[in-house]
Amino acid sequence: MASASISTITDPGEFVTRFIENIEQSHFTAAMDMVSDDCEYDNVPITKVFGREAMTQILSDFIAAATKVEWLVHHQVAT
Repeated sequence: MASASISTITDPGEFVTRFIENIEQSHFTAAMDMVSDDCEYDNVPITKVFGREAMTQILSDFIAAATKVEWLVHHQVAT
């Protein structure tokens, strides 16, 4: 996918797709820059966290231990 500024993405589905691509391509900082300070992240069945800092911490622990990250998206719905 061609690189685009997150500020130019207007479609919610494209935004989520770009977030996932950033994670998969080891662009973790770029992915976390897409997350609001007051976000809610629920990593079922592990735990729900609130805020970008907490989300960064929980995801960075997983990603640091991985040699490859692949999030399979079976269904994506956006409104």
